Amino acid sequence: MESGPRSIAVLATEHLAGTAQEKIITLVAEGNLRVWVDGNPCFSATRTPGAEKAHALGLCLGAGLVRSLADIREVRYDPEIDRDRVDVFRQPGLADDFGPPVPVSKDATLAVSRVADLIRALFDSQTLRVVTRSTHAAILCDLSFSPAFSAEDVSRQAAMDKVLGGALLAGELSRVSCALLTCRINQEAVRKFARASVPILISVSRPTAAAVETARDLNMALVLFGDAGSVVVFSGDQRVK
Repeated sequence: MESGPRSIAVLATEHLAGTAQEKIITLVAEGNLRVWVDGNPCFSATRTPGAEKAHALGLCLGAGLVRSLADIREVRYDPEIDRDRVDVFRQPGLADDFGPPVPVSKDATLAVSRVADLIRALFDSQTLRVVTRSTHAAILCDLSFSPAFSAEDVSRQAAMDKVLGGALLAGELSRVSCALLTCRINQEAVRKFARASVPILISVSRPTAAAVETARDLNMALVLFGDAGSVVVFSGDQRVK
């Protein structure tokens, strides 16, 4: 069952070197996902159609409503009824939320020499960006630092939520060692991945100052793949060597 197109071709006029020409240009699709949790409206998020169940679970994980697959009783999604709604039902007796994120205790050490190859895999995962030039991507690596889950979306938040929810839905969240992102890492992103116990975050954009401070408090490595292939570690030096 389809949730809707991920890209749409539109007619536009291109002006170049004093001439005008009509062209068909492919644009990324955008819609609004509504997530209900235990029968109550809980989230509304912009996203590119696709991976709706994973997106919904990533939102729940990031908000502290669930911690693992064991917390989830059922996830309902039927695009024939409503392509923009997901219903998540948690196990009875769970708290309203599990409180603020705690320091990540998972043991993981990444070799600096592997960062460039992982960033290459991140860019290679952006198949939609090739035709639309307007998406973000996120990758999760397994304990051997091999790419295991990926997501691409017009929204950077949705890309993060989808990749985390995908790992959660597969029951593999505990085996995640690091995340790679095309977007800037802010404080909210650090907290989101801390709730998933992801110890290493790598991006191609500089993090915010608040993100660095929060990552240090939560025992996480915050890494920038910078100009000329440099690897800059802002926190968690013991995790990247």
